[in-house]
Amino acid sequence: MSARMTRKRARTESEHVFKQEHGAAGAQASTISTTARSADADSLANPPRHNQGDVVHDKPRAPQHDPEFWFSDGTVILVAQAVEFRVYRGLLAEYSPVFRAMFGAAAPKHPPQMAPVDEPQVIACPVVEFFEEMKPSFHQISAYIRLGQKYKLDELYEQSRQFLKHHYTDDLGTWDTHTAWQPAGWQGSHSIGVVNLARPIDEPSLLLIALMACVYMDAAIVHGLEREDGTRETLTPDDLGRCFKASKDVREAHVTVIMHTFQDTASPACGPVKICGRVLRGTLRKLEARMDWLMSSSPFLKFDELLRDIPVELGTCAACTMMVKRRHRKEREAFWARLPQLLDIEVPGWAGDIPQGETAARA
Repeated sequence: MSARMTRKRARTESEHVFKQEHGAAGAQASTISTTARSADADSLANPPRHNQGDVVHDKPRAPQHDPEFWFSDGTVILVAQAVEFRVYRGLLAEYSPVFRAMFGAAAPKHPPQMAPVDEPQVIACPVVEFFEEMKPSFHQISAYIRLGQKYKLDELYEQSRQFLKHHYTDDLGTWDTHTAWQPAGWQGSHSIGVVNLARPIDEPSLLLIALMACVYMDAAIVHGLEREDGTRETLTPDDLGRCFKASKDVREAHVTVIMHTFQDTASPACGPVKICGRVLRGTLRKLEARMDWLMSSSPFLKFDELLRDIPVELGTCAACTMMVKRRHRKEREAFWARLPQLLDIEVPGWAGDIPQGETAARA
């Protein structure tokens, strides 16, 4: 038997299993395949170009068909990292409201393009390129990860996982490039969903920043996250208790960082008058007057951000200013390294030797 016939048989068997598992959805997809030529070609337009910040390969790879999930009668083509999956549109719409909206009569903001596919019968399939604009919603990321994990769509799963790991990062230097607890366009409650997603995909490194975001939700945390279907998703009782306890511990640790940073010990290289100690005491008094702000602000603010938000002009000599900056960097890195302890979560390799590592060199 030729290699071509072997591959065709393997693909046919995969199609049979896929359809058998999903029954009605597969039948629905078969119906869609006969109408895609006329109905979809008029309603779907070309997708947008990449925006700034998108991940683009220096040398784009030619698209490759996934050897397992390329079904000859599939009605939609999903593209992730130049790998194409031809599957059933009806099944995806049934699986997730994200895909249902994507394929609905009211076309999405950026409709997928149409592409002819040369198979035993030529039909037009919508082509959905994931991460094209690199600003996916939480519900999209959640659907992509669950779909990729369930059906072993490795490229889709990995791209979605890396999106989460970039924002809910285990690296302080990477965190410094972000401006909020959650990705742009996400709500604070979406971090609840990230916590609940991190456990089944075995990504403990996502948990610490996601749980920190939950800690700073304060009382709103009990309301949970509203899913697309209107139901609510909450943290587990253990994670809720973890956040309630950490709310106090994290804020105490944050105050300790500030106190140690601005302690009134001047640098040995300070001038003979040594007024910088008094200046630092004055800074602490100003911080005390802004305690409400301090309790709600991120404990990971960089030094310049901290002074800007107090706001205060430090006014120390060059030697003392440099010393205070070094103190803050050291205290901030130590705080980051303590997150597993503060949140009672074991994360292997978290912040290993952070003061000697790449992050410290960038600070």
